[in-house]
Amino acid sequence: MNSNTLMEALGCSQAAADLYAPILTKYFAQYGIDSVQDQADFLGQIAVETGDLRSISENPMYSEARLASVFKSEFREPSPAEAGMSQFADGKRGRTTISR
Repeated sequence: MNSNTLMEALGCSQAAADLYAPILTKYFAQYGIDSVQDQADFLGQIAVETGDLRSISENPMYSEARLASVFKSEFREPSPAEAGMSQFADGKRGRTTISR
């Protein structure tokens, strides 16, 4: 991956292309992203996520409502077993003890 190819593919600045082309080349080789199609798929994904390499940091300030809408499967009430609770014979609830 050279800077010109990266600029053409993403429409990023020369400075961004010069910075990221060697890094992408290294990791493409390291992780076996070696076909043109795989590289195009990867570049397409990072183009969307970074605004064509204009923003490379993520804003961690999500609201609870936004997190719940994005990660629906993670925002649900756990079952008693998942929460580590058990029902004792005397009717009292307590934490399940796990021995190793």
